[in-house]
Amino acid sequence: MPLACPGARRRTSGMAGEGGVRRSNKARARKELAGENLSLRDTSAVLSRLLRKLEAGEAEPNVCTAAANLARALALLEEKTTLADRLTALEEAAGLTNRGRA
Repeated sequence: MPLACPGARRRTSGMAGEGGVRRSNKARARKELAGENLSLRDTSAVLSRLLRKLEAGEAEPNVCTAAANLARALALLEEKTTLADRLTALEEAAGLTNRGRA
């Protein structure tokens, strides 16, 4: 099926060649971070290992960036979860429920 604009075919064929690039970087990063639940220390060790691989030319910069973004998300999630747990404990100690006073 021909496209109405002659230049459009060149643009779309160029885009098709890049399909999945970002997803493959995420998959490689996920592979580096794979396994059981990781603590922040574990994540730090994985990122350090990736940095050494990057310096040695054995890892792609985009993969390292994706892994760092995942680690940042894990750290933020852990922080938010800890704060929520602490707030719940304080509310229980103060005799507060979800609706206010007990």
